[in-house]
Amino acid sequence: MPGDLLGKVRVRVDSVRPIFVGIGREQAVDSYLAGVAHTQGTRFDARNKDFRTFAGGAPGSLPAKLPIWAASATGTGPQTLTWSPQHGNWRVVVMNANGSAGVGADVRVGARLPHLETISIAVLGAGLVLLMLGGGAMYLVVRRRH
Repeated sequence: MPGDLLGKVRVRVDSVRPIFVGIGREQAVDSYLAGVAHTQGTRFDARNKDFRTFAGGAPGSLPAKLPIWAASATGTGPQTLTWSPQHGNWRVVVMNANGSAGVGADVRVGARLPHLETISIAVLGAGLVLLMLGGGAMYLVVRRRH
């Protein structure tokens, strides 16, 4: 399960205006945003030039009122959303809580990798074993020549 590998995903959003942040299934979010003016990035590390802008109007309903969110938070100032990843395609949505245009927010996304230490130790151990085997092979080749 994705949550077993990633642990928890945390989205932190800070805004002076009431802000909404939610994580929903791709299909449900796309349906909600169909016909709504919005800008979409394809990666978490996307730069301004990597965003696509879609024309449209205001959303038909406030985002917090919809049942499509697996996790969401709404408010002014710092908002933290913690989510355990699940199978499927998901979208993170950040928008003004009232659905108005002109979102201004500081957004940070991170994930906790609970098995990273174990993976690191295993890779380091495998590297050391390969280094010793390579060193031993070189020693045997040089010794045979003399």
